[in-house]
Amino acid sequence: MWLTTYYLVVENTLIIKFGPFKKIIPLDTIKSVRKTTNPLSSPALSLKRLEIVYGYYNSVLISPIDRDEFIKILYTRCKNIKIIS
Repeated sequence: MWLTTYYLVVENTLIIKFGPFKKIIPLDTIKSVRKTTNPLSSPALSLKRLEIVYGYYNSVLISPIDRDEFIKILYTRCKNIKIIS
């Protein structure tokens, strides 16, 4: 129960659940997404990660099973998102 990690795109929010913590990010605040292998501590279970930049100066690293599919979902749901190669 304490080691549960998952990511959901529901209606107009991205929900990041990691252990007893939960982060809710409104999709309209997401500015960019890019693939990374940044080893910083984050709610990511793999080094194959996505860096999501949102709000003014916020970012989060996540590791969905299929990074390309997750990027596609964000691209279709977020109005002004930039995909950084």
